[in-house]
Amino acid sequence: MKEILDCNSMYSIDGSGNVFSKYSNKIIKQRNHCKGYKEIELKVNGKKKIHKVHRLVYQTHIGQIPEGYQINHKNGNKTDNTLSNLELTTPKENQRHAINSGLFRKMNRREDGTFKKYKGKS
Repeated sequence: MKEILDCNSMYSIDGSGNVFSKYSNKIIKQRNHCKGYKEIELKVNGKKKIHKVHRLVYQTHIGQIPEGYQINHKNGNKTDNTLSNLELTTPKENQRHAINSGLFRKMNRREDGTFKKYKGKS
């Protein structure tokens, strides 16, 4: 477990994404974000803020995420927040990974099996 920065030493996180609270002395339950990511609510200086777990794992164990960069899940599983599954990428690299691994088609499939029209830049 490593201490999460900017949280007044009240939270720590392991390399798998488990967040420990010194307030409650236990692992905090995570919830699912509407886009499939795991997120968690942390309270700092009386204010609650929601954080995506994969970003906390990366920032705590590797370092700050430069502006404009994203954290990619190498295996495509947005709930697998193990450190070895996370990598720093540009948005273009992240999108290329999603297309090459078939994730893009899964993300853009409608319930009836058809695909949404791609509106990105060519």
